[in-house]
Amino acid sequence: MRTVFFPGPSGIPKESIDAMSKEIVHHHSIEYSNLLTNIDISLKNISLCSGSVSIITGSGTSSAETIFDNYVLSLPKTEHLVCCNGRFSVRWASMLEVKNQIVRRYSVDYGMKHSTEELLIILKKFPNIKTVWFVHGETSTGVLNPIKELVDIVKSFRNSILCIVDAVSTIGSEQFLFDDWGIDIAFTTSCKGLISPAGLGCIFVKNSVKYTKTSRFSDNLELHTLTQPWTPPIQIMYAFEKSLKMITDFGVDKYREHIQSNKKLLCLLLQKNSIPMFGLNSLNTVTVVALPRKENFLEHLHFKYSLKLIGAQDHLKSKYFRIGTFGFIEKDEIETVVSILSNYY
Repeated sequence: MRTVFFPGPSGIPKESIDAMSKEIVHHHSIEYSNLLTNIDISLKNISLCSGSVSIITGSGTSSAETIFDNYVLSLPKTEHLVCCNGRFSVRWASMLEVKNQIVRRYSVDYGMKHSTEELLIILKKFPNIKTVWFVHGETSTGVLNPIKELVDIVKSFRNSILCIVDAVSTIGSEQFLFDDWGIDIAFTTSCKGLISPAGLGCIFVKNSVKYTKTSRFSDNLELHTLTQPWTPPIQIMYAFEKSLKMITDFGVDKYREHIQSNKKLLCLLLQKNSIPMFGLNSLNTVTVVALPRKENFLEHLHFKYSLKLIGAQDHLKSKYFRIGTFGFIEKDEIETVVSILSNYY
């Protein structure tokens, strides 16, 4: 049985780990160009994005910074709306504020999702908004926001508003239809639903959205399928290519359904054992669970069972922990985890 059930970084298939031992190639070579092309094709198949897909060396946060520097910074008198309902949506609002932007927040309680009706009210209140930032799956709370409906509201209010979506915990593991949902820009990372080593950010951009060269990542955005101007983590790229191929060969919809099935089983078993969960609990890959009355519970699980879980975040940290179910987890592994947890409630 696997022992790591983090809400990211996810477990990595052995085949992808083995791929990292391949002989290194130069990042200006035709071999590396072919590798990037394979990754590009797979990411477009998984995200259903027909626009550009760029890879940067960095985290999901690096991707958000890159998006701001290359697609948002040049907008005149930019006013932003950030839909906040967890740690990561609050992070994007704080990032924009640090960059001296005008930021409006549409905040709801942790564990709740955003409302289309409330969103429209806020858009009418602040008619000069040029970008709206959403988090599709809030990793800190286990909430899945209704991105299609939210983007529809924004675009019906004013089509020129850029809709930017944090899909860090959802691309691969939730239904995600970049083109059909009218998203302008989205980003994710290699180490969650795409079950690869941490260290890569992925940026998806509608063809009609233009960028300006304002950061060190600009050339990556332009040359993503040919080469990369800076030395990338080539071994991680090998693993990424392999993991993406495993997902597409398995079937993108089938892979998502496998993760969804595991989530349903986990929730059923937690309920049967009277183990409380937090909030709407609508995200396939992250379940926020109440801590039992045992001191240093997570450390105890690690010491006694080699079971690695991690606490919740912000004000939830003292009362909850999180179980991550990314990737090809087997049902008997979930049953074992809940069996261990049930001893403490």
